[in-house]
Amino acid sequence: MPTSRRKTPQPQPATLVRVLVIEDDPYARDVMALLLTRDWRTELAGEVSRSQDLPAMLADPNTGHVDVVLLDAERPDDPDWPIRQALAIRAVRGAGPAIVLTATRPEVGLLQHILTGQFRGYLLKSEIGYGLTWAVVRAAAGRWVTTPGVRDLSQHHKWHLPLSTLILLGGRLLGELSSREQEVARLGIVFGLTRSDIANDLRLRPDEIGKLMSRIYRKLGLSDSTQGRTELKAYLMDPWLRDSIAGGAVRSSRAGKRANKATKAFHLLTVPDEFEL
Repeated sequence: MPTSRRKTPQPQPATLVRVLVIEDDPYARDVMALLLTRDWRTELAGEVSRSQDLPAMLADPNTGHVDVVLLDAERPDDPDWPIRQALAIRAVRGAGPAIVLTATRPEVGLLQHILTGQFRGYLLKSEIGYGLTWAVVRAAAGRWVTTPGVRDLSQHHKWHLPLSTLILLGGRLLGELSSREQEVARLGIVFGLTRSDIANDLRLRPDEIGKLMSRIYRKLGLSDSTQGRTELKAYLMDPWLRDSIAGGAVRSSRAGKRANKATKAFHLLTVPDEFEL
């Protein structure tokens, strides 16, 4: 798992969505942080691994404004833990941040509670996958976000999700790649490892990695001879991101460079299936 979280030079949207991550699993926390720092629309406000760190993080002026809180909901020995944390967030930050729960599986009692509380979503990690930032941006815009497993649980119990609910399922374009191409895309495009690091991790030659990357870009419609697949706009549902990536014309406020292929590929590979309830 890569530890680097360097931001790709990027054009700035009108307002970056600032996200606070509360997650005990270090691997999940690292992946969330990496996705949030690489996406052009989001910014990492901070990470908390233990509940006792939360009050200090919330009160710290260096944390700054927070638009969305991703809150790990799983405490088997303390099912009310996420509710108490949400109350603590509200006590310090008011009603401002949208609170989105994350979990490996849905919990019946928690779902029933948050449908009547001030939450903005409930995501299963295995279902949202690399599409996390898309859910975050939707939640910041006022939509209730969830994944198919939570929707199925609510339907089983005949509970109604909010009218603004969007169902998201990650991995749309990864499914177009072979298993080997998926491994290379995950390491090289999503995680941003170098080709030599990918070669060492997968025990392949660097020239083989280069060929696989070229094949991935070609399948995504991002080969050197093209501007991107003609149906690119259908995949990029965010208007600002769609215009920036599909056209490649928005210049970076930092480096004055056009969006490169890796940046375009990252946003294409992370876009989820999305549909209204």
